[in-house]
Amino acid sequence: MRSRADLIIVFVCAACAHSAFAIGTDIEFRKLYDYYFPKRSSYVESLYREYFDKTLFGPVPPKSSDSRTTEIYLALRGSRSAFHKFMHSPDRDAVGAPGESWSYECRLLLLRLGDEGFSRFLSAEDRSNREAVGMAIDPAISRKQGLFVKTRSLYSYRYMPMSKEEMRERARIKTVSTVIILGPDEFSRLKTALAKDTRFSRVFADRSEDTRGFTFVSIPKNLPKTDVSDLKHLIGQVAPAQKRIHFQ
Repeated sequence: MRSRADLIIVFVCAACAHSAFAIGTDIEFRKLYDYYFPKRSSYVESLYREYFDKTLFGPVPPKSSDSRTTEIYLALRGSRSAFHKFMHSPDRDAVGAPGESWSYECRLLLLRLGDEGFSRFLSAEDRSNREAVGMAIDPAISRKQGLFVKTRSLYSYRYMPMSKEEMRERARIKTVSTVIILGPDEFSRLKTALAKDTRFSRVFADRSEDTRGFTFVSIPKNLPKTDVSDLKHLIGQVAPAQKRIHFQ
């Protein structure tokens, strides 16, 4: 005998199943889905693709599934309440794999719901949630594939790739560097923190796009010791797992 809660979930899933792929046009979604989460590549997106295929096209999650699995399943099918719960997941601000997974799931929701549907749900969230979404999706949005204009208008964060001038400046200045491991969210937070402090205007951070997340941080060789110490502290706040940071 199923409980009332189980019946509600089944009813919602069944009702959403008919409209799930009418949220955004199927052709548009398939194109973006293959672009952002290719089936075969050397990047982590392909690993997420296998999991996302099951969530998108698989059956209703069993009762034994964790709440996040059910939330994602329903949110992808247009459930506003499931979307809201996902936005308030403790994994949103988590360090490491949980936080990274939240970011990739956020990007999937954007693709599936489309700019119209995603922005409508996101507009009901508070500023902290909207900015968290910005940090999750802005670094990944391809300018060639559309900007999701309505969604981007809801948050102020903007990912700024290194300009040619910055690259030339980096080549000119004598630097020392270190290598740390950062997830995409941690890297975004680091870039944002660096941009807010003028002392670090000549600090450069570049993250590799492979699954290991190697991040190269270079600083001017003549950066004052107090600033170097504060920079290490800042990195430690963004990525607590980084125990030792040594520039050489």
